[in-house]
Amino acid sequence: MPVGSYNIKIEENVATSNLLALADSQGNFFLNGGFQRNQAGKYSIAGTMFTYTVDGHGGYAKETLHSEGPINREVTLFLLCQAGNQGVTYSYAVPTRRSEPTPLPYAFVWRIGSYGLCNATCGGGIQTRVVICVQDSTDSIIDDSFCISASRPMSRRSCNSASCPSRWKTDSDWSQCSVSCGGGLKTRKVVCVRKDNSTSKLSDRECLGKTKPKSSRPCSTSPCPSWRTGRWSQCSQSCGVGRRIRTVQCYSSDGKRIANRRCGDGSFPSSQESCNVASCVDTPAWHSTAWSLCSVSCGEGMQTRDVVCRTRTNSFPDETCSSSAKPEESRICDLGECSPRWLFSSWSPCSKTCGFGLQTREVFCARPCGSDSQCVGVEKPPSSQRCQLPACALDYLPTYTPSPGPVTYAGTLASYLATTGAALSVLSPTTEVPYSSSPVRYVLSVRVGENVAIRCHATGLPTPSVRWLKNGRPLVQTGPRITIQTVSVQVSSGPHLGAIELNRTLEIRRVQLSDAAVYQCETRLAQNRVPIVRMTVLEVSSGLQRRGEILGVDPASEDPYTPVVQEELPKEPTVFELPVVDNKNDCFDLLPVRCQRNRRLGFCRHSHIRRQCCQSCEDVEY
Repeated sequence: MPVGSYNIKIEENVATSNLLALADSQGNFFLNGGFQRNQAGKYSIAGTMFTYTVDGHGGYAKETLHSEGPINREVTLFLLCQAGNQGVTYSYAVPTRRSEPTPLPYAFVWRIGSYGLCNATCGGGIQTRVVICVQDSTDSIIDDSFCISASRPMSRRSCNSASCPSRWKTDSDWSQCSVSCGGGLKTRKVVCVRKDNSTSKLSDRECLGKTKPKSSRPCSTSPCPSWRTGRWSQCSQSCGVGRRIRTVQCYSSDGKRIANRRCGDGSFPSSQESCNVASCVDTPAWHSTAWSLCSVSCGEGMQTRDVVCRTRTNSFPDETCSSSAKPEESRICDLGECSPRWLFSSWSPCSKTCGFGLQTREVFCARPCGSDSQCVGVEKPPSSQRCQLPACALDYLPTYTPSPGPVTYAGTLASYLATTGAALSVLSPTTEVPYSSSPVRYVLSVRVGENVAIRCHATGLPTPSVRWLKNGRPLVQTGPRITIQTVSVQVSSGPHLGAIELNRTLEIRRVQLSDAAVYQCETRLAQNRVPIVRMTVLEVSSGLQRRGEILGVDPASEDPYTPVVQEELPKEPTVFELPVVDNKNDCFDLLPVRCQRNRRLGFCRHSHIRRQCCQSCEDVEY
């Protein structure tokens, strides 16, 4: 098919396994060449568009090629035979040459698109648009050679030619650090340029008012290795000129010993020097000791030292040496300003002589001429605390219920009895109780609502049993308010070595009036006795205070029985430790039967047997 051919139609007569192929005059294939099969579709060949269709399946298909043309080069049709040639029909039109030009049936014209955005906002950019050659009647895109090149519209134009504003630009990377340690600088060039990234540089004043990037930054901030020196040795001569030495070593910033070359040679401290302890002529002279430590841990203090007049062998009165040459014996030392801290005085005596009371002390901020506000942020120690002394000799539980109406109580027990006629049960430390053979050794006075814990100990082997009695009857846990906690440990030293020490703690929370009773910690298989304790409960809200004192009542109050003052009840239980009294001066047998046998066999001469059988071996001579 020669140049200019158009209305090209090529098709197989029947479906075959053969392939239609197109190539130029040099044998370069456009379609189905080089032993490769192309898919059906549209292909741009020789300046025009060919439509390639394949109709069939199973390896047999009828292929067709159509193009409106014209073609701008010679195109050759091939049939790649894989089976017999069943025939191919093809046709095309070619323009004829006459003496007078005959207009072609098609006109070819240029089509243009709109200009796109400028590729630069300033400093001169480029806008482009699409310019294509088409067949006028169908708008089919064809090769540009069919259109008149002289009339081809421009496809690009310049835009945004105004100069760009100035800006700062980094003109180089960061340099190497100026030093390897101890703090150095890295630098870089920062120049003023146009925003169009042109290479022309402007003066710095063109970029005034714009934030300039940093041209330097710190680097290698870690400390450099440094020399450390040891103490000077004693002088090599006891008098006259001698020499003394010391160690000089190089250390890294993290305190590790490293090679001396790492510290350099320029700043190497001297490792030896001359010394002159004293003149070899034995004449009296001033001699001083080393300075003492500063007398304070912060702020200004004093340092002292001893200065004596002496020779190498003898001491002399101070008048023997020159007073004008005497070294100073004290000097001021300053360890820096003290940080704010609280100071406090000793606790005052307890405000009560028995039972519970209050102790106070002065707490102030330790800053010269300062106030407590200067210690803000530092936890302030308490200025008061509760104190507990042995129970008062008189504890009572009122059995009187006051009648309505204003009543004013005096401040003594006698006036209380006279005013109310109340019957009070008075308990002394030696009172006998009908359900115990042991006397009441301790009396506890607590208030309604308080929490109290009474702890008793028992030691023995095998493990002793311990139980709490209330008014002679076994006491059991009654919910979360009354609990009994048990802890057992084995004694690891002392005369009770190997015995089991059992701790049972009775804890009563939110004490009620019904809790007033005599409590006894009863032990079995134990080598000790536990004293009995009687607990009285005072109802503060009815006008009574602890330890048998009467709390004044405000007669003007709507409730005449409301006390004037009430202490806040502590949240944590008050713990009472009951001391144990061991039998026979803390000497007992861990296993009595075995200890009697050891005594008969003469084993008391062994120290470990004497520790386990103290009672049986107590009077045995060895």
